[in-house]
Amino acid sequence: MKKKVLIGHPISDRRLKYLGSQFEITRIASIINKYDQILQLIDDHDALFAISHKVDRAIMEKASKLSLIANYGVGYDNIDTACAHEMGIAVANTPSTTSKPTAEHTFALILSVMRKTVSNDKLLRSGTKVDWSRPELLGHSLEGKTLGIIGMGRIGKEIARIAGVFGLEVVYHNRRRLHEQIESDLHARYVGLEELYGLSDIITIHTPLTAGTRNMVDKSAFQLMKNTAVLINTSRGAVVDEQGLIEALEKGEIASAGLDVFDAEPHIPDRMLALKNVVLTPHTGTGTHEAREAMFIEGWQNIVNYLSGKGSVSFVH
Repeated sequence: MKKKVLIGHPISDRRLKYLGSQFEITRIASIINKYDQILQLIDDHDALFAISHKVDRAIMEKASKLSLIANYGVGYDNIDTACAHEMGIAVANTPSTTSKPTAEHTFALILSVMRKTVSNDKLLRSGTKVDWSRPELLGHSLEGKTLGIIGMGRIGKEIARIAGVFGLEVVYHNRRRLHEQIESDLHARYVGLEELYGLSDIITIHTPLTAGTRNMVDKSAFQLMKNTAVLINTSRGAVVDEQGLIEALEKGEIASAGLDVFDAEPHIPDRMLALKNVVLTPHTGTGTHEAREAMFIEGWQNIVNYLSGKGSVSFVH
């Protein structure tokens, strides 16, 4: 009897054919009420391909045969991993295919904020007569600035590699310090978190959302930052105290921010939307056709390898 896989997103017939006939595959019908559809269908499936939806205790307790949750994406805070561990259900993610596109988007935000790309674009489109020599149109160069990286996993390392091209000095903070040779290769210097806040002209966040990192970048952190500092977040919105960030931007405690993630997505506070010193994007760190296709393939390969017992799986630890 074939093992059964539930795909938690409506996929095309073309993609379904690509997956082959090794497993019996069920796909949900639409993006409306995804959670309810998954809860209704999950019972006799061996694996769940979790694509942008919550996987909680209710789903796992309903799934009598479930042995693997394969997440589409590197972040897995949508999955109750403690419950999965308790119930003996493996959890996998897609770290290999998300690093480069997320790093690219991080630098897109850095450049947009530092060079005032978005605000200048809006000004030209407004029809206002623009004096092109106005000093307020000027941004800042990256060369010679200090980039502080919070979280030095795959994405953080990719950020550090790119940073050298722009002539940025790199400091970083991580739960565990990297090996000396890796630091040397990346031209990155380890510092304490408070020191990073004080040293950095640009701070970029690449840590997962956990109980320990929720609201980690809080009001006290903003007070330690330079008033010229730029904060970039492409990790998870709840790592930053969102109301504290809004206040810091309103008061000029920091200069500006580039945000791809928010605390209660898709909701963005009106006060945030009103700020002129923020560039906002809708959680598109991996938002390229190529990246999304690669993520799907990596996630599916995790399922194939796990259920067949052959090949490696990107387990979440």
